[in-house]
Amino acid sequence: MRRSDLPEHLLTKHGKYIASAEVFPSPDKIYLYVESIKNKCVILPIDEYAQLGITNDLIFFSRASYDPVTKNFKPETELWKSDCCSCH
Repeated sequence: MRRSDLPEHLLTKHGKYIASAEVFPSPDKIYLYVESIKNKCVILPIDEYAQLGITNDLIFFSRASYDPVTKNFKPETELWKSDCCSCH
């Protein structure tokens, strides 16, 4: 899931800590037409993303997953690393 896919209550509470290049693994399944896939993206741990030092529309990072049942992040935001300047 991307930032724009998250429920409004999480964006209200944690939005200032969620970067535009951040994604959240989730057990939800999304079915796509193969024609809608344009490029391959890369998802890195936040440490590797910060070391890379470059950004583009195909490189993302993750530091938590999203549980659609509880509607919360795992781990909670208080435990997230914040090594990346994009996260501020």
